[in-house]
Formats: sequence, structure tokens, C-alpha cells
Amino acid sequence: MGKRLLRRCLITAINGAQMVIFKPFNGLIPSLDPEEDISQRISPPYDVIDDHELEELRADPFNVTRITLNPQEGRYLQAGKELMGWISSGKLKQDEEASFYLYQQSFLNDGRRLTRTGLVGLLSLEPYDNRMVIPHEETISKVKEDRLRLLEDTETHSESIFGLYHHSEIPIEELLSSSEKLFETEDHDAVVHSFHRISDPEMVSRIQSMMMSRTVLIADGHHRYETALKYSQEHDEEEEKGFVLATLVSSDDQGMILLPTHRLLSDLDMDEEELLERMRERLIVESMDDFPSLRSRVAEKEHMGFGLITRSRRMYYAFLEELPSESVLWAIDAYACQEIIFKSVLGDKIFNIEYEESCEKARNKVMRGRSDLAILLGSPKLDEIWKIAGEGIKMPKKSTFFYPKIWSGFVYYSMSR
Repeated sequence: MGKRLLRRCLITAINGAQMVIFKPFNGLIPSLDPEEDISQRISPPYDVIDDHELEELRADPFNVTRITLNPQEGRYLQAGKELMGWISSGKLKQDEEASFYLYQQSFLNDGRRLTRTGLVGLLSLEPYDNRMVIPHEETISKVKEDRLRLLEDTETHSESIFGLYHHSEIPIEELLSSSEKLFETEDHDAVVHSFHRISDPEMVSRIQSMMMSRTVLIADGHHRYETALKYSQEHDEEEEKGFVLATLVSSDDQGMILLPTHRLLSDLDMDEEELLERMRERLIVESMDDFPSLRSRVAEKEHMGFGLITRSRRMYYAFLEELPSESVLWAIDAYACQEIIFKSVLGDKIFNIEYEESCEKARNKVMRGRSDLAILLGSPKLDEIWKIAGEGIKMPKKSTFFYPKIWSGFVYYSMSR
């Protein structure tokens, strides 16, 4: 029996139930020169960075993307050496005390400034069947293979997954008063990132105790979690590899925003009239006069429906009066789009899919001829996500977009130190 499994069995035997283990750690923290700013060290998560942005980020010699997005012939051996160089030269310094970290993001939403607060620590890697950590989306094998090479070659978690839990018992004001601010910066989307250290023993203990009774829902980072779980199972005798770097946010946090991910189709092997004819066989299709009206109709969610913008720049709202099934998945626009439009309307056609979080950017890509069809989706509801995940059901990939993204580079977890 491996060390981690033995430890889990002992905990279960003592407490009578399995519990989430969320613990503090000695994080590797950027050490900035007087002329440096933390913005030079951090980045959005690896999967939302385009080529142009990556080039700009990697121009900074100590930016986290030089580790997370720097493969050489499919491996990250050179990235691992570069990371070790940062540590040996003092560019990253390990905290002396095991700590949790507090990560706040302040941002504008519909003209209001909101703040979302996350606790950063190490989350024990558990198979989904244990129902302590649960997913909500499908994953792609190719992506996980790449992330596994990164872990193998660096032995470091350079990016955090994003998880949710029900209700925080600790007021944010108490967390802040127990913390020490390390960094603050504003990104190009006017999101203010504030990163703090919590090393006060009493607060550390309260956080650990609170999380023991919680279930964690993976919001972002399914690929990284599943990769880390596989990696930990391959190194079962090494306890430090049984954890993943995680930022956990309460579902009732005032800054919890959940957005849809719209679909853009290109190289569609179908003319517009045939597309509309097929749509009308399965949906009620209404013409819309302008983009604001279309966007409002989609957001209202009076029916299960989709906004459509075609290559001729015409706009439509296509909807179902009644759902064809009582399955909980039909509450999710991405699932309905998959079943009705992709499988039924376009089932025998060839097309490419691109994903876009912004309604305006999706419209503009069609207007400029870069896409043939934009399918605008409504926002899923968080309680629906919890219900579906709680039943052990996974939604299609790119069903949700939690805003803002958890940025990387504020803290690293080395599994070899």
C-alpha cells in the first residue's frame, strides 16, 4: 500500500468519513528587483494565451510562461533547468513558514466593481469516484499528455487550478487582517490582482478545518487536475506529489461571475439558406433587427435558445418551446447546442469550431468574414453546475467561463524541495 493511500485510510478510520485535505505549504514566491514589477512575472493561464500575447509575455526573462509554455521537442527539460536557475539565483525564494495565500481579483461587471477572493493552498488529489473533488466538464487527452510532460520535467506546479466550495465560514475581513500583502497589479482588462500571505497559525488551522467538510467542484483546470492525479498515482510513494496547487473560492462569493462560451463556425459546408431551412425544421427561428436586441433575448433565457449571426450579417434567435428531455443537461446551453445544432442540424456537414467568451468579439469575427456563423449562448447558472456535477454527469467542454481567470506566477509549488 502506498504512503498516500495508507494516510487516507488512517484519516478515514479516525474520523469515520473521507475529507478534503487542503493544506498550507512553503510557496516559491517571486523576488523582485527594485526596477521590477510583478506584472513581468505573471500571466493568464496557459490555455487562454494566443501566440501574440505569448511572445510578449516570454520577452520578460522570468515570466511564468517560460516554464508553462516552453516545450522543446515535446518535453520541458529546458524549462525545468530554467526554473531551477531562477531558484538558485534568488529570483524565486521559498517561504520559511507553511502558509496559505489569499488571492483577490477586483474587476468591473456591468458597471459595478466586484471583488472575488480565493484561498491558495495544496489540495489532496482524489479520484472523482471518491466524490470529494468533482468535475463538471469533459477533457481532451492530447492536452493532458502535454501537461504531464511539464510535471515530469519540472516537478513543480507552476499554475493553480480553480475550485469552488459551498459557503465560507470565515469573513473576508478576518482573512485580510490575518494576511500580509505581497503583490498588487492591474492587467490590460482592468482587473486588479492582489496577492497576500496567511501564515498566522490560528487562521491557517481555521482554514484547514473549514475545508475538511467541503466538497470541491473544479471550475477551471480539469486537465491539470487529472494530469496531476495521474502523476501522483505514478509516484504513490512520494507524498509531496499527492497534491495540486489550488485556488478555492466560495460559491457565494460576491465576485463569482459565470459567463457562457460562444461558438464560432468556419469552413462550413452549407449555404445560408439551407442552414436556416434545417434550423427551422428543429427550432423556431425569428429574425432580429439589431445586435443589442439579440443579445438581450439570449440573456433573458425565456426559452432554451441561441443567437445566430450569419455570414450575410443577418441575425436570428432560434429557440425551443419545450425541452425534448427531462435530463438536467438540457439546462445547459452548450449541451443543447451540441445536441440540436451540431448533431442534428449539422450532423452530416464538415466545419471547424472556435470558442469565444465575448459576444462582441464573436459578432465582429463574423462581420469581418473570419467566421461563417456565430452561435451565442446564455450564461449557465452556478446551482445548475453544482447539481449536474453532483450527479456525476459531465458537460461538454467549454460549457462555462468563470471570469476573471486565475493568473499564474504569484506562487509555485515545488514537489522536490
